[in-house]
Amino acid sequence: MKMAGLLRGLAQVTSIRPRPDKSSGLVVMIEMWRVLGSPHYPKAYQQMTVTIIDYKTAKGWLLPEERELLFNLAHELAEKQPFEWATNDHKPIHILNIGVEYAGSVACLRAGAPNATIYASDIDWSKCERHYETVGFGDSHELVKTWTTPLDLIFVDGDHGFAGVLLDAKFADFVVPGGYILFQDCYDHDERGVVHKLVPGVNQAVSEWFANEGVANSFVELPYVGSTRIFRRVRG
Repeated sequence: MKMAGLLRGLAQVTSIRPRPDKSSGLVVMIEMWRVLGSPHYPKAYQQMTVTIIDYKTAKGWLLPEERELLFNLAHELAEKQPFEWATNDHKPIHILNIGVEYAGSVACLRAGAPNATIYASDIDWSKCERHYETVGFGDSHELVKTWTTPLDLIFVDGDHGFAGVLLDAKFADFVVPGGYILFQDCYDHDERGVVHKLVPGVNQAVSEWFANEGVANSFVELPYVGSTRIFRRVRG
């Protein structure tokens, strides 16, 4: 009888996390847990947390189409993960954001994948007002030396020097099949398709990285969005 009562109580534990709605740019994340109806839990227990993310206006150096790109890719990857009944949600994906500053890119990623594990790396966190439940790190060039976690999505907007971008590109080794690595500021924000005039080393480094035979055999390049070049891993 005790076991039956316990199971009845556990069966009513719920987690409610509405799916993102990009129509307004506002994403409301709600989590709720309840234990009701069991003699072994005489008092109802309820906890609710609410987080509102407006990814379309979150402060950051992103074009509108780049915000939608990050939101859509994160959401697409999250929805493809296996559903876990224990959490009433999909298995969390793993995202790495290199270069945080105001955390506008993190807001887009978090809005698209509310339950993702988001790692963020920057050498200066002083401008970041909201962390959006990220796991924070410092210098990405040091971080890559010890990194082991498989990643579903990487957004690179850190060091804009040629050598620095090549170092950050090493994280691509950890992208799982079907996952993506994105490099921002490859192209000019005002003239579409023109190499970024102020930091041309970004695009040069990305092109050199992709010219590597091993990389070219593992990734395909998709049409760029705004200033961002997009690569999807198609082979392990």
